[in-house]
Amino acid sequence: MVISVLATIMIERKYRGLIAIAFATLAILIIEPEAILKPGFQMSFSAVLALFASYQINFNKLFKIKIRNILYR
Repeated sequence: MVISVLATIMIERKYRGLIAIAFATLAILIIEPEAILKPGFQMSFSAVLALFASYQINFNKLFKIKIRNILYR
């Protein structure tokens, strides 16, 4: 995933987390296809997806609170 972040910075594109997660998943599955059956693979990618989804949902709320606190000091 770090490689995809660096690549997006180098080509001056917006970083998209779900694409990075998909790229990492495909890279692992190309190297080791039976990894999809292992609990560690499933739990780690499920945790990353849950963290990313919760961040996307709460980003606007957190950003509004931060801006409001800065403006009204």
